[in-house]
Amino acid sequence: MKRKNNLKELKDRNKKLILKTLINKGALSRTEISQYTGLSLTAVSDLIDELIEENIIKENGIGTSTGGRRPIMLQFNPESGYILVVKVDENKIIASLFDFSMNKISQKEIKFDYFEISKLEAKIKECYFSFEKEISKEDRKIFGIGICLNNDVKILKPRGILNTYISSEVITMEQSLSLELGLTVVEEDELNLKAMAEYQNLNTRQNLAYIKIDENIESSVIIKGKRLETSINIGQMIVDKNGPTLDEVVSIKSIIKRALIMIIEEHEKEQIDNIPPINIDNLCEILNDEKKNRLINEVSNYLKVAITNLKNLLDIKVFIFDGKILKLSAIINSLARSCENMVIKNSSTKDEDVMREAAKLTLKKIINI
Repeated sequence: MKRKNNLKELKDRNKKLILKTLINKGALSRTEISQYTGLSLTAVSDLIDELIEENIIKENGIGTSTGGRRPIMLQFNPESGYILVVKVDENKIIASLFDFSMNKISQKEIKFDYFEISKLEAKIKECYFSFEKEISKEDRKIFGIGICLNNDVKILKPRGILNTYISSEVITMEQSLSLELGLTVVEEDELNLKAMAEYQNLNTRQNLAYIKIDENIESSVIIKGKRLETSINIGQMIVDKNGPTLDEVVSIKSIIKRALIMIIEEHEKEQIDNIPPINIDNLCEILNDEKKNRLINEVSNYLKVAITNLKNLLDIKVFIFDGKILKLSAIINSLARSCENMVIKNSSTKDEDVMREAAKLTLKKIINI
C-alpha cells in the first residue's frame, strides 16, 4: 500500500511539474516538455495522455519541425475556466479575464480613487460579478482572482471586510474575497509581477534584477526563474567609500538636488531667484552640456557600483530599469556601454504582461503548484 501511495505522489508531482512548465512557457511539444522537466519522453507521454483525459490540457495544432516530423503542441485547455485579474492603480482599476491558456478574453476599466481605499474590495467584487454575468451562458466559470497593487495603493494596506465577527484589522483583502466568493485569490505587488514579466519576455535563464528609480528606489530580483523572497533594499546600499547610500545619490529627488546645486554654483547670489523650477522632465533642457554630462557620469558611476555589487553577490547578469530615471535615458545608455558581459536595458513591460503574470500565479495556486 505504501508503495502505491509513493507512486501516486510521484505521478501527481510530475503532473504538476508538467503543468507548471506549460504555465511558464506556453504551448510546448512532448519533446520540449521532456527537455524542460527532465522527465523521460515515455513518462511525459503517459502523463500527458492522463491530463488530456482529465480535460486539463489539450493538443493545439502542429509546431515547427526541427528536422523530423512536425510536433503536436500541447497547452492548457482554454475551456477549463477563467481567471479574473484586477490591476489597481491610483485612479482606476483595470480588470481582465484570462482563460487557462493565458489568452486575454475581455477587459474593462472602472474609476477608482486610492483615497477611498476602504471601497477597494467592493470595486473588485463589482468587477467579478460583472464578468460573471457576461459568461453566465457559457459552461465555464471564474476559478480565481489575481490582484496587482501598485506601490501607492500597497502602502495604504487595504484590508478585508466581512459581515461577521472577524475584525477587518485581522483579515486581509485576499482572505476576505476568498471566503466571500469561494475562489482562489492571489494578491501581489506590481513591482514583483513586472520583474517576472521582464524575465519571461527576455526568455533568459540568467538571474535578473528589476530596479525602479523614482523618489525612492525599489527592486525585485529573479534567481533561477523564481522571485527572491528575501527583500533587498538596494536603496540602502553603500556606493562610495565616504558612505552615501544609493538612495542619497541616485533617487530622483537626489538627482534634482544635485542639478540645482550645479546651477547655483555658477550663479551670483542675486541671480538665484531667477533659476526656474527644476523637475525631471525639464532637467536636460535647463542644464548646459557640461553640467548634464557631469551629472550623468556621476549617477552612472554610482549605479555601476550597485550593479557590480549585485552581480558579485547574486550572480545577476540582467538589469532592467524603470521609473522616472528613464527620463534621463543617457544614464541607462552609459551603463549599457560600460558594463561588460551584462544586459542593461529599459523596462518594456505593458499592463497586459503584468496582468498575465498575475493570472499565472493564480493558476499555479489553483492547481496547488
